[in-house]
Amino acid sequence: MEQWFADKEVAHIFVSPFDRTIQTANYMIGDRKIPMKPEAAFIEVLYLCEDPPGVRPKKDLVKDFPLLDVNYKPIIDPWNPSFKHEIGGDDGCFDRCRTAIKKILEEYEGNIVIVSHAAIIRGILKALIGRATYVGQATVSIIVEENNKYSPVVISSAEHLSDKSNLRPY
Repeated sequence: MEQWFADKEVAHIFVSPFDRTIQTANYMIGDRKIPMKPEAAFIEVLYLCEDPPGVRPKKDLVKDFPLLDVNYKPIIDPWNPSFKHEIGGDDGCFDRCRTAIKKILEEYEGNIVIVSHAAIIRGILKALIGRATYVGQATVSIIVEENNKYSPVVISSAEHLSDKSNLRPY
């Protein structure tokens, strides 16, 4: 995976603040030392999680992942005591995905990477290209902007994976 991403220009990385997504982003960026912004707007669908959703304390995450950007102010703060689960199944996250991706695209320039979960990527696709396409586990989707219009280059590519034998289709 790291080799596949080595030549990809990346300005910002936003990660769901769960260990497995931070680990993926950390591995993916290799030795480039790009700070990872922990964004709970991109946390997986919350009706499946504990109540309230469990995100390790920021100080513990930073100890394990020194590239975590502690100065980033998340759109949705998982360390805020009022952070709670949501209802609505997989589609229940679409509003927060739309709000977050629009805000991020307004505030940040350059190529943006989001390391998250399948339902969240569906929500982002819905917000940007108008359809909530199912994406496979551990896949990559690339969306480009031209003249304020977003278009998919690829959705749910597994090209970067050396072992594609155990991928779930969602």
